[in-house]
Formats: sequence, C-alpha cells, structure tokens
Amino acid sequence: MTLKFGDEQDIARARRKPSSKRWVDVRGPFPRHGHKCGDCKHLTRNRVAYKCGQSTITAGPGTDIRLCHPACILWAKNNA
Repeated sequence: MTLKFGDEQDIARARRKPSSKRWVDVRGPFPRHGHKCGDCKHLTRNRVAYKCGQSTITAGPGTDIRLCHPACILWAKNNA
C-alpha cells in the first residue's frame, strides 16, 4: 500500500476558500419571511466581521455572517 501526500486533489482542497454557508442553512429558516440577520438582536461584531451571538464565536471565517442573509430560527427582534 502506497500513501500519497500532496496529490492534486489534496492541494486543490487546501487552496479552497472557506465556505460562506448561511446560518439559515445550518439552523433552519425563521418561520416568517422578510427578516434578515442584520435585523437580529444577537448580531455582534468583532474587529473585522459580523458574528451570531447565539453560536460559538471563533476568529475564523466559518462563523461569519452577512447582514443580508435570511434570518434563521434563532432570530429575535432588535429593540435598539
């Protein structure tokens, strides 16, 4: 059995940019349409990106959210 390290598929996989999967795809959609992540009270911002306060906040791009994404099931009205 021969093990290969660094074949073309591994190199292509390593060069991929992180996925920008929407939280609505992870947690499920909010029952009523029209709400966006940017309207949610759980929205937080670190130095460079927006994050959801209901999730584990990491420094990586995998937990970034976009304000224009549809709201997930955890959406709550921002009273600010």
